[in-house]
Amino acid sequence: MKAKIKFPESDVKSGLMPCKPNGSGSHLLGKCPWCSKQDHFYVQRSTDKVDKKGNNATGNFTCKKCGEGGRIKKLLWKLGLQHLITTKSSGNIFEKLGKIEKRLKKKDFDDSFSSAEPPYGYKRVKHHWYLEQRGITKEQYEIYNVGTTKIMSKWKDYIFFIVRDEGKDVAWVARHTADRDWINEENAKRTEQGKRKLLRYENSTNDLSKLLLGYDEITENTVTVIAVEGAFSKVAVDKKLKLYNNEKIKCVCTFGKSLSPTQFRKIKGKGVQKLIIMYDGDALGDIKKYLEDYSSKIDLYGTRLPDDKDPDDVSLKVLLEAIRNKKRPLDYKMTELGRL
Repeated sequence: MKAKIKFPESDVKSGLMPCKPNGSGSHLLGKCPWCSKQDHFYVQRSTDKVDKKGNNATGNFTCKKCGEGGRIKKLLWKLGLQHLITTKSSGNIFEKLGKIEKRLKKKDFDDSFSSAEPPYGYKRVKHHWYLEQRGITKEQYEIYNVGTTKIMSKWKDYIFFIVRDEGKDVAWVARHTADRDWINEENAKRTEQGKRKLLRYENSTNDLSKLLLGYDEITENTVTVIAVEGAFSKVAVDKKLKLYNNEKIKCVCTFGKSLSPTQFRKIKGKGVQKLIIMYDGDALGDIKKYLEDYSSKIDLYGTRLPDDKDPDDVSLKVLLEAIRNKKRPLDYKMTELGRL
């Protein structure tokens, strides 16, 4: 029987995040480096068991989704650690891994997300009466991948924006084209009939807290990013400031009054120098919280629009005043403290 090998668990985990022990504790259960599926990739933890070839089974792996499997050397190669494979001894490889734990500096957080396909029948459009009423420009049709679908009756009155991340379609957000009053009246009827309510906003069911509408618009030349709550707040900021013609300033939507750690890391990872959080007027407490959480990591500012308005409700002058009056965390806290 082969000798039991010391298993440097933290090093293996770092390359497979999210990663955790399985139910029995015998294996690590993580994200497959081949197919990217979670909770199907198993790595044998430290053991005195041997495999079919008589080798110590520590570090052997298999993916029950795509079928990939093998010994630790193959896994190290896939994780970009092939320079460590200098010997046939698995024990020596593990020893080397243990010594470079600090050098790896792998992130101990999960920024992975699942993707969602556009709705069935989705087609891009270059014109739409609803968006033209709101003054959307032809450039914005292209930027947001605007589309509709007529195949499913559920979606026939919605306009869709496709969320892109690193060039891939990963999610979508939609808005009903009827006004709020009509939707309220319709929902009153539906409630009496026991039918499902009509939602003004719909979106794909994957985790939007790890995504940003407008993320792919940020380039290496972008200096400042403005974060707003909703898709149509972004539409308004882009249109009024003509950001589709400005690489230095970009606007992203965080899908609500929440700037998650993953969203923040995505923005910071683009090399952006300044981040301005401009949520709607009723989000004072949320802005204050994020300024406190993230201010040590980036040149961060907070600002708010007057009278609980959102960017779609104010003039260009008011919008520019809000941006000019942006405040750093301490100044913002002192100015707005009395309003909480």
